[in-house]
Amino acid sequence: MLDLQTKGEPVDLVTVCALLKDRGQLKNVGGPDMRGEVFLATLSEQVGYATNGPYYARLVHEKAVLRRLLDCTREISSACLSPVENVGDFLQLAESKIFDVTSSNGFRKSKKPDFEKIITPAQDFTKIEFPPKKTILFPWVSECSIIMIYGPRGVGKTMFVIGLLDAITSGATFGPWETITPTRCLYLDGEMPAQDTAERFNFWANGNRAEQLFIYSDAHAHSLGIPGANLFNEKWRQAMQEILLRKGIRL
Repeated sequence: MLDLQTKGEPVDLVTVCALLKDRGQLKNVGGPDMRGEVFLATLSEQVGYATNGPYYARLVHEKAVLRRLLDCTREISSACLSPVENVGDFLQLAESKIFDVTSSNGFRKSKKPDFEKIITPAQDFTKIEFPPKKTILFPWVSECSIIMIYGPRGVGKTMFVIGLLDAITSGATFGPWETITPTRCLYLDGEMPAQDTAERFNFWANGNRAEQLFIYSDAHAHSLGIPGANLFNEKWRQAMQEILLRKGIRL
């Protein structure tokens, strides 16, 4: 990583793997029981993603606000134990203290989005240096993409997708396609009984995927009394988004 940095090259999972492979050192990374690519992917999961920076920042911000609010309530609580000459004035003071915490931390009023900064002339927009999209499975699975796999009933779409995710999470090849960036994945099933989902996954037993591949079964959710998946429900989408970001799931 230091060598790449010195040369001014980007430092990421792909470039580090490529350099180690060129030097003949990739097979020794991670020890004899784990492929080098898988070890590096696992290692990279231990740190936060730069793309998740806003989410991490929001967590820190919210904790800071809660600490300020806790300090504020302690002051009010302590003041309540002292002699209070005018309860009305005291309530106004307490309210102003809480108002100061909420208003100074963005929880009282939200600013209107400045769309003027986003609406850009085409010639200027095309000159913006956006970060490149990472290829996950060469050549057809990449970041920021929506892919539809379709076919008649009973031809094996479910097994195809499970095998696909198994390869992507473990850094293996799938048919003629090579995993470039091993990635944490979520399989969300809104159709089959939970028993059928578990049975199909058991066909693809792989020790490397245990911490990288996650399953959400709507049937299992219903059995626990949890509302099912609903993309039309804003609260469900927000809750799912926070879980995906927290677990580092990219696909």
